Amino acid sequence: MAGRNLTKNRKIGPRIIFICVEGYPNSGKETKPKHVYIADDAKLKQSFERIDKKTFKHLFSIVENYDILVTWGRKDVSLITAWALRLGLNPSPIYNLTHLDLAKFVEENLMLDDISLEKTAEFLRVRPQRMKINTLVKVFKKLHGFIRAVRPELAL
Repeated sequence: MAGRNLTKNRKIGPRIIFICVEGYPNSGKETKPKHVYIADDAKLKQSFERIDKKTFKHLFSIVENYDILVTWGRKDVSLITAWALRLGLNPSPIYNLTHLDLAKFVEENLMLDDISLEKTAEFLRVRPQRMKINTLVKVFKKLHGFIRAVRPELAL
C-alpha cells in the first residue's frame, strides 16, 4: 500500500519533548546547568551532564525533531538559551517549538496556592518520581485532556 512507510508505533499528532534543567546554585555568579534531562512518551531519552558546545549541538539536533516543548517554568528554556549563547551557539531550535510552560498553565487554570511541581503532583494524586523529568511527564499526562480542552491550538 502506497504511503505506508510510517513507523508502526508512531502516534498521529504533534511530537512532544519534555525538558528539565538542574542548575548549580546561583552564588552571585551566573547559574550553570548541572544536568539537562529530556524525555518523550514518559521514557528518559537522554541525560546531559557535560555542558559544552558538543552537548548543546546534540541537544538541539534532538529537539529539532519535535513540535511541542513542555517545561515546568520558563527558567529551563532561559538557562539553556543563556548557555548556548555563551558557547557561541544559536538557541533557535528551542524557540522553533511551541512551548507549553506547565507551571504557568497550572497557575492560570488551577489556582493552587503552591504551584511547585511536587505540590501540583501531590494535588493531582500523581506520585512524585525520583527524577523531576518523570514527575513532569506524569503531571502532563494527568492534565492532558484538560490541556486539550483549554489549549486546542496545541492539537494534542
